[in-house]
Amino acid sequence: MRMKHTDHTLCWYCHHAVPTKDKITGEYLTGCAWSIDRRPVEGWRTCQHRIYEAQKGGMIHSYTVTECPEFEEG
Repeated sequence: MRMKHTDHTLCWYCHHAVPTKDKITGEYLTGCAWSIDRRPVEGWRTCQHRIYEAQKGGMIHSYTVTECPEFEEG
């Protein structure tokens, strides 16, 4: 389901924000490319993009997601 939201990142309201696995198979039941692997979700739209310097060097990317094809309320 595609949902549009402009006040906050959709991730705060999404069922897939916290990955969960099946205890027997280890297969992901919830989660998305971002919450599992920190990869942008294909087809999402963002209105802001911030980069923070990590404590041990390198950069951390942060997005405010306004539309996501994998969004599920919850």
